[in-house]
Amino acid sequence: MEGKDTLFYERIEINLASKPMVYTSWVNGQNNGAGIEFKLTEATDSSWLFENPLHDFPKKIHYIRTGTTNLEAFVSGHEKGMPREEHFYFIRKEE
Repeated sequence: MEGKDTLFYERIEINLASKPMVYTSWVNGQNNGAGIEFKLTEATDSSWLFENPLHDFPKKIHYIRTGTTNLEAFVSGHEKGMPREEHFYFIRKEE
């Protein structure tokens, strides 16, 4: 916690060689250190949807490129039986 914000660290890996592509997420302090896999279920030139219907939250991770330097992520699923959704907005860091 930092003030009223909950901070966490997440490591992700996207395995491009898998058919379908697999997105794996590791979050510190969760799932006994094991990664959670999400399979690519839809893709276009500007969006990618990864899903794991057996996981609680998230079940879906949807990335959408909204510009040359912008990316949005929408994660959705259920937590304690209730629907939950979060949005994240990314801007490419200038080098």
